Amino acid sequence: MAAALDEAQLKQRIKALEKALSDVKKAEKKKAAHLARLEHLEKINRIIQKGTDAEQILDQVFSRVLDIFDCDRVWLLFPCDPESESWHVPIEKTRPEYPGAFQRGKEFSMTPDAAKTMAELLDKQEPVFGTLSPGQTEYDAQDQFHIRAYLLTAVYPKVGKPWEFGLHQCDHPREWTKEEISLFKEISIRIEDALSMLLLLTELRDRESFLKILLDRIPIPVYYKDTNGCYLGFNKAFQRFYGKTQEEMIGKTVLEVTDQAGAAEYHASDLALFKTGGHQEMETRVENTSGDVRDVILNKTVYHNRQGEVSGMIGAILDITERKQSEKERQDLQNQLMQKQKMESLGNLAGGIAHDFNNILSPIIGMSELLLEDLAPESQPHENAREIFKAGRRGSDLVKQILAFSHQSELQLGPVRIQQV
Repeated sequence: MAAALDEAQLKQRIKALEKALSDVKKAEKKKAAHLARLEHLEKINRIIQKGTDAEQILDQVFSRVLDIFDCDRVWLLFPCDPESESWHVPIEKTRPEYPGAFQRGKEFSMTPDAAKTMAELLDKQEPVFGTLSPGQTEYDAQDQFHIRAYLLTAVYPKVGKPWEFGLHQCDHPREWTKEEISLFKEISIRIEDALSMLLLLTELRDRESFLKILLDRIPIPVYYKDTNGCYLGFNKAFQRFYGKTQEEMIGKTVLEVTDQAGAAEYHASDLALFKTGGHQEMETRVENTSGDVRDVILNKTVYHNRQGEVSGMIGAILDITERKQSEKERQDLQNQLMQKQKMESLGNLAGGIAHDFNNILSPIIGMSELLLEDLAPESQPHENAREIFKAGRRGSDLVKQILAFSHQSELQLGPVRIQQV
């Protein structure tokens, strides 16, 4: 009986030992899988952290994912929106023998099946996976992408609508393990971050491109500087005005790019503006690329960073040379007009006086003529009447001159031969 008990105990111990060994193997396998998982994530993290180009980062990450899962296609689809009329694949990595939607380079119309999958991804917010084998309802032998297994999830970048991130197995049906699904979910979070960076950079480039086009289309010279007064950039109108390239001016102050009189004053006014903030406007004269001295208005204002600190200024140069010339010409014409009006007023006054004076002279001349006829020619009274007559005539000539000055004239009375008329 004791021997039998010993044998039973031995078997029990052997069984317990086998279980312990099995547990150790499972634990080691689990540990190895966990370490492999951490290693995969670490490699992807290093790619993202060390990279500077978002497109290159995603390309390298996709290559790594392709190897990690030993699948045939990794891709990002946009938009993951069941209400959208179409979708396309902007980013993709595949095995050469299984090209995807990206290489076909086209927009795909939304189908009920695709919309259903997208709605499920957005609703569950968990990976969706499946296997397609002959005999299954979803299996399509004519499928242009040769999909035999898929693993999908929605990703939510910080810009725009959700995207769909997915893996395809094309050479055989495949059952995805829990560990693979969990790793895929972790990787999708990192893909989401990299995609956010790519979209933000793309949006920033688009904005920069738009602002550059907008700036270059402004017909007046525009420039911007940092808080040291160094040029950061300018538009084409500024370049045409001064005749200097970006390479000649970027990173330099006005003191370093020109020896024009007033450069020190301009630089000092820039530094003063950075201290006080706000807006500054000044009228001055500058020399353009042709050597012409132009009258201009410098209009400058500071801009701030997110912390509210002054980080630079933007300025515009308004050429008012023609305007000032026009103003001067207009003022000259105004002065001429006023002088003419004064002369006309003076002429009218002189004409009025001349007419009144002529009315006084007429009886004097007339009466002196009568006296000359009545008085004895050699007498003193006759001589006095002659002097009166002469003085009247001289007064009459003066009246004529005044009337000529005032652009008026008196009727010239004289005998007319009726026969000639």
